[in-house]
Amino acid sequence: MFELVIASELHREIDRFHKSLAKGSRMLEGELATLLDSGARTLPGQVAFRMFDTFGFPIELTREVAAEKGLEVDLDGFHARFEEHRAKSRTERAASGLADQSAESVRYHTATHLLRRCVRCWVHTYSRRAHTSRASVCVSTSRTRRR
Repeated sequence: MFELVIASELHREIDRFHKSLAKGSRMLEGELATLLDSGARTLPGQVAFRMFDTFGFPIELTREVAAEKGLEVDLDGFHARFEEHRAKSRTERAASGLADQSAESVRYHTATHLLRRCVRCWVHTYSRRAHTSRASVCVSTSRTRRR
């Protein structure tokens, strides 16, 4: 029974991520088209970070899509926004924390984050089959988030 609940939730999370990925893909394509029309050659780091933060796009995916159009991504700007976000999250987390600090709540909270990361890596791996380096993206994404 418990396995069915997990499988059902996993499928719902995959569906939500597919929808987010599709919406983010449309947004990124629009941003890249605007850049190409303007003659600019670099996607601003702020836009790349929005793709990461709002739609779950690993920076590697954003860079790959931009490169397919002959564009680059402002990585310094992306990493600056990433660090600002991380510092803000630490401050907010320290101020609020989990409402329930019991060992069971912390375990469920951690398991939820791990499950979401696994789903995102799995969906990312299979959503862009035309490319072969997807497993390394999942590994590097989790490393980027830990910095």
